[in-house]
Amino acid sequence: WTVGPSRTSADGLYVSSREGIRSARPDIAYADGRGPNLLAAVGDSYTFGLEVRFEQSWAAQLEALLGPEFRLLNFGVDGYGVDQAYLRYQRDVRPWRPALVLFGFIEHDLARSMVVYPFVSFPEWGFPFSKPRFGLNGGALELLNAPLPGPDDVLGTRAIRELPFIDLDPGYHPGDWQRGPWHASYLLRFLISRFPRPTPANPRAEGEIVGRINTELLLSFVRRATTEGSEPLIVYFPSWGDFQGQDRSGKAVVLRNLQRSGVTTVDLTSCIRALGPREAFIAGRPHYAPAGNTAVARCLLPVVRERFQTIGA
Repeated sequence: WTVGPSRTSADGLYVSSREGIRSARPDIAYADGRGPNLLAAVGDSYTFGLEVRFEQSWAAQLEALLGPEFRLLNFGVDGYGVDQAYLRYQRDVRPWRPALVLFGFIEHDLARSMVVYPFVSFPEWGFPFSKPRFGLNGGALELLNAPLPGPDDVLGTRAIRELPFIDLDPGYHPGDWQRGPWHASYLLRFLISRFPRPTPANPRAEGEIVGRINTELLLSFVRRATTEGSEPLIVYFPSWGDFQGQDRSGKAVVLRNLQRSGVTTVDLTSCIRALGPREAFIAGRPHYAPAGNTAVARCLLPVVRERFQTIGA
């Protein structure tokens, strides 16, 4: 899934350009806006600016702070993992040849990269699609589940175990889909649901492999962007869990791996903490409020300006 061209959401909050890029007004064409001061942002809903108006998103605010000679194209897509953002960069961002590309991610994006069928791992999303999945072959990235099976193929499958690459989805546990004699008893079914047994981790979708695949995806982005003449900038966006004591070891591993490889990253956790999480997030929602987006734009401004000075040098 991606942002369709020239679309307007039912509530009018989101609009896309003719190229499938978030825009302020419908039917805008950004094709004439290329130039030496062109930036692009790619990532998930935090990059897209979900739940706020276009002008309130951090990307639009950062563009305004940089000045009229700059343009920042927002290629963010709701629900993307690091892998899908990487593929979006390759297919949709590279042709624009931006001077600088911001690649944003949150902790949950690392887990999303391991998923093949979101409706299995994240049924609450309501996304009826399959998605690409990368693996490692001799340490190199290998794209799996491509081309993607269509809805008819997925819905027409007789049993979930027959779906392509279902064994690589961390949300798939074969025992959950097998009928046993205990299912005849409502009491036993209740007890099993209330006190589920721990399921063994899938070494091909959980644990160490998560950090390895996501690290390689981001390193590959950096190499490709540099080869294409774009300055890469990887940005970590903190979500509510970063301020509630939730495990963030995945993010720590990936950022540490990148730094060991000589890749500079920006962690916006201190930026959002300085504002205050209750001020930064929409009440009762996972995304940044307008104030949080403003804080992000202001924190990124000096970093982006410094990068452009380096590009100019």
